[in-house]
Amino acid sequence: MSSSRTQAVQSKPPKQRSNYLITYSQCGNSGLSRQAFAQILLDAWNDSCLSKIIQWVVSEEMHQDGGKHFHMALKLDKKTRWLAVQNFLDMRHGIKVNFSDKHDNYFSAYKYVVKDDADYVLSDNHPDLTNATASRTTNASQKRKGTAKKNAWQFTTSSG
Repeated sequence: MSSSRTQAVQSKPPKQRSNYLITYSQCGNSGLSRQAFAQILLDAWNDSCLSKIIQWVVSEEMHQDGGKHFHMALKLDKKTRWLAVQNFLDMRHGIKVNFSDKHDNYFSAYKYVVKDDADYVLSDNHPDLTNATASRTTNASQKRKGTAKKNAWQFTTSSG
């Protein structure tokens, strides 16, 4: 693959997803509670995006060095990019967050968020997922994702 083609592939805009995992690292000095962080993020989303948040969960996790960070999983009503929200949070509140689209579905992101925090906070009318199990489509999604990565890797190595 030519270097310009490789660069174009690597610099593609973020994927549009309908669920995200958001992390606010080293937030210990912010003085924010889980609920306050969620409200700031919800306000930023509503001011920056046309999509609506269907449900969310936010937790607090302690670093080994004693610092803390927040995790938040969002489920949206349609696929959306997140860059406008990230910029809004930084410019308006000085909050730098990381968006991850690595979870195949909301349930997976939810389970990751609540794994270490018994005091997580849920959106109003959030379904009880405490004892839920992954849907059948989770395995299919993971298999499809693995096949796509394998095919992309084979294309990259065979074209070089």
